[in-house]
Amino acid sequence: MKTQLKGSCLFSLFPTLFIISSLSPLSFGYAQNLTCKTTPKELTWPSLYQWASLNQSLSGRLLHPLPPASACHPSFPNFNNDTCAEIIDQWDNFTFHQNNPVSVAWNNMNNDSCLPDASAPCTGLGYAAYVVNASSANDIKLAVNFARENSVRLNVKGSGHDYLRR
Repeated sequence: MKTQLKGSCLFSLFPTLFIISSLSPLSFGYAQNLTCKTTPKELTWPSLYQWASLNQSLSGRLLHPLPPASACHPSFPNFNNDTCAEIIDQWDNFTFHQNNPVSVAWNNMNNDSCLPDASAPCTGLGYAAYVVNASSANDIKLAVNFARENSVRLNVKGSGHDYLRR
């Protein structure tokens, strides 16, 4: 009976030891490096050459899209009143957002960073900087490996999700 008690006490210490060891400065610094992703404004962001190389390996399937409502804003190169009118007409249509490579069904998931209203601000913040239009398992593999090797955040846009982002 005493042997069983000692054994069970020892096993109950393992989670505590793991938690304590995971809070040591050395492991905390290591964990930070694994979870922090680079952003386009940082020096660690991949160079244009690296993105071009990825695009070449993907046979031109790497997109660098503008926000979906950018055509409604004079500060963007694709500004066009006719296109803006079409965007405004389709803005509440789920299919419009589903077919756009960077758009999502609900604006608040992008912090309303670019609405189809010229009086509202519009930035690319909240939208993907690059999109891989994957058509094969190899495209996915290349994108995942690039993201891992360059510490770039990877999001997947596909069907089968719900509005709670699960």
